[in-house]
Amino acid sequence: MDSIGIYGVVIVLLTAASAFFSSSETALLSANQIRLRQAATEGDKSSLMVLRLLEKPQDMISSILIGNNIVNIASSAVATVLFTRLLGASGPVVATAVMTVVVLVFGEVMPKTVAQEQPELVSKKIAKPISVISVILKPAVFLLGAFTTWVNRLLFPDVGDKPTITEEEFKTLVEVGEEEGVLESAERTYIDNVLDFSSATASDMMKPRTSVVALDVEAEQDEILALLRENRYSRVPVYRDSIDNIIGILYMKDVVRTLATGSKLELEEMLRDPYFIGESAVADRIFREMKARNLSIAVVVDEYAGTSGIITMEDILEELVGNIDDEYDLENRAMILLDAGVFLIDPELRIDEVNDHFRLDLESEKSDSIGGFVIEQLDRIPKVGEVIRYGDIVFTVNEMQGLKLTKLKMDLRERL
Repeated sequence: MDSIGIYGVVIVLLTAASAFFSSSETALLSANQIRLRQAATEGDKSSLMVLRLLEKPQDMISSILIGNNIVNIASSAVATVLFTRLLGASGPVVATAVMTVVVLVFGEVMPKTVAQEQPELVSKKIAKPISVISVILKPAVFLLGAFTTWVNRLLFPDVGDKPTITEEEFKTLVEVGEEEGVLESAERTYIDNVLDFSSATASDMMKPRTSVVALDVEAEQDEILALLRENRYSRVPVYRDSIDNIIGILYMKDVVRTLATGSKLELEEMLRDPYFIGESAVADRIFREMKARNLSIAVVVDEYAGTSGIITMEDILEELVGNIDDEYDLENRAMILLDAGVFLIDPELRIDEVNDHFRLDLESEKSDSIGGFVIEQLDRIPKVGEVIRYGDIVFTVNEMQGLKLTKLKMDLRERL
């Protein structure tokens, strides 16, 4: 083979090397890391090698760019020598024109297009040679990185303090994800709520003072029971003299347990310590502190220590997931206080739940629910209005739907 043929082969090989580096850059930057991680966990060594390259993206890109520039400069130099021998003085101009087209088409556009179509596949194919090249070019990459860092710090001293992606940009990505069907509407709403959560304050989430249902500490038992029946709240703030002086929180379950034992309601003795927070307290801090203290409710106060409102764990969580029931909502619907010692209960409540709340000792070998327990005492399907006595407890069947017992009244007044 003559020297001209050798020059031609060298140019082809260098152009192929340029295509290799260009496709490597596009493939590695476009590869789906989630798919690669999944493949790596299944034992795919090539995927693991790609992930290791992506752990240091700056070094990887520097190695590829240095390699690509070396082969492009070399191919241009060889082409210049070749065309100078063939055409004389006009050779460099022709070489520049020809190599610009060759490198652009065969060294850039075509390989990058192919890599863009199959980024994971191409990444796995080129991972090993790129890893070897990165080791060979490591000294050059180090020097280039140090120089680049110095220039960046000189020209852009605050660049390191800026986030890679802003919150607004992330929200835009989420919006695009919903539009393209990657995210469901509910998922987008949840993500938006999470992003807004850190900026939400107590005043944004609280039930305002004018809507707060509270008890005077001097309230009589009948007044307490009437308020609990009418409002069905699981926790009620208690104040002395004015709602600006909240001294404690009354829990519905404490009232139920006290009545079940036949004791009189001594309001002040039943109170739990209130937890106070400022109007400007942010949601995530409130959540952490209430969780750490195992609290379900807090009193929001203004700058003068007056009551602005109340906030519950339910209110905080609803900032994230939308409307939910608090931990006692089901309990309230399942056990409704009708009068002192008289309750309307859900027959599907478990016997152990009823025993726990009312401090009873009901037992059954056949049934788990209180409705099943009542039917077991009758040994037949009950009728509406039928009364079943068990010791000093009186059950009344309030509602049936076909053969199913749906409402049951439990009278504990004989125990009081």
